[in-house]
Amino acid sequence: MNAPITATSQRPLDFPGPFQPRLDNFIVGHNAALLKLLQQQAAQPQGWHYLRAPAACGKTHLLWATQAQALQNGLDVVYLQVGSGAEQLNLLQQLTDFDLLLLDRAGQLTAARNWQQPLFDCLQRAQLQQRAVIMAGRETLAGLSGVLADLHSRLATMSQHQLRAVGDADRTALVRHFLQRYHLPIEDDVLAYLLSRSQREQQQLLQLLQGLVDEVLQTGQRLTRPLLRRHLNISPPIS
Repeated sequence: MNAPITATSQRPLDFPGPFQPRLDNFIVGHNAALLKLLQQQAAQPQGWHYLRAPAACGKTHLLWATQAQALQNGLDVVYLQVGSGAEQLNLLQQLTDFDLLLLDRAGQLTAARNWQQPLFDCLQRAQLQQRAVIMAGRETLAGLSGVLADLHSRLATMSQHQLRAVGDADRTALVRHFLQRYHLPIEDDVLAYLLSRSQREQQQLLQLLQGLVDEVLQTGQRLTRPLLRRHLNISPPIS
């Protein structure tokens, strides 16, 4: 998985090109209202929001994409993964002023107890300065265990949003749209093979597609099952 865009980045690379998470290359599915909210937050951040979803639904994609859009809009935005190394924890402890704080992997708060007090202190500052915060995790906020009572109370004030998993029809549409931008056809059986064997997490699917496109454009090959098997590290069938 690519490294997240940092607060010092000027802007992500344009798409098409090496894959960058963006709000406009997210599989929307039944999440149109949530996507609209994040677009608004990237323009005029306000309030505290929590995105909940199981694994492989695109939570990290959305946070990175929101950060990229906010940076393009000239905002001071910071992305952190709860429970990451000392550098990110130090940054959390030192944050005093920002437009938007994005916190990924909220469920790690249960194990990363050294993050709990610094996060509470940061949220206190954010409340006083009326700064926006977006968190994401697999768990419900009520289901976070082993969290300081004061921090739990702060988190409970967040507006909660359910991110719904996308279906096969959405993934099919994404693949076709992606390839059409490069004027590359794909046979129905090859598309079905790709969707049945690739990761459901859309960021990984898009990264796979970018690798396929790069090879096709460089070599002049067609999109075939053998090409897919090579990129997916699947052994060829025994004849």
